[in-house]
Amino acid sequence: MEYNTGIAADSFFASFQSALEYVFELAKTKRIVLVIDEYPYVARASKSLASTLQLLIDKNKDNSRLFLILCGSSMSYMEDHVLAYKAPLYGRRTAQLKINPFDFFEEPGNLLKQEVREPAIYNAVITAIATGCSKMNEISNKIDENTRVCATYIKNLITLGIVKKNRPTAKNRAVRRFTLLRIICSAFGIALCRKTPR
Repeated sequence: MEYNTGIAADSFFASFQSALEYVFELAKTKRIVLVIDEYPYVARASKSLASTLQLLIDKNKDNSRLFLILCGSSMSYMEDHVLAYKAPLYGRRTAQLKINPFDFFEEPGNLLKQEVREPAIYNAVITAIATGCSKMNEISNKIDENTRVCATYIKNLITLGIVKKNRPTAKNRAVRRFTLLRIICSAFGIALCRKTPR
């Protein structure tokens, strides 16, 4: 398999490293776009993938025309293992995009199963907010959890982009101190139940 380049290659690659080395070699003479979809799954299957990419990017950064795109639906994995300071690929990106889910793109239950360990509790929090609970004590009472635990769930839902904080603009300070929460992911099928500031 020479791909009309004159660069000899095996008909199959024994490892991700050999495949990537071949692609980086091709990219020395022509523009190559390489997209690795669902990168978290691939990286979990090949523990050395991130380090291999780091090595090849650093080695070829001055003479490569490769345009590498890493995609992943697991936001927590992408943030912790690609964008984080201690990640092997940290500092090697030229851009990052957060693509919000389309209404028809993914079943919300699957999203929670991918991202969190206790999807049932998160679903309970989402339902509580969607049906009118907007203060921490209201939500914690509804799902029968203490406010400290509840705050952790809500923080994670905000990170995932499923819940958004809304601070009321009421002049009454007693009202202003409460943070209202509303659901912004219409894919959950509860867009009509959003809680908004009065």
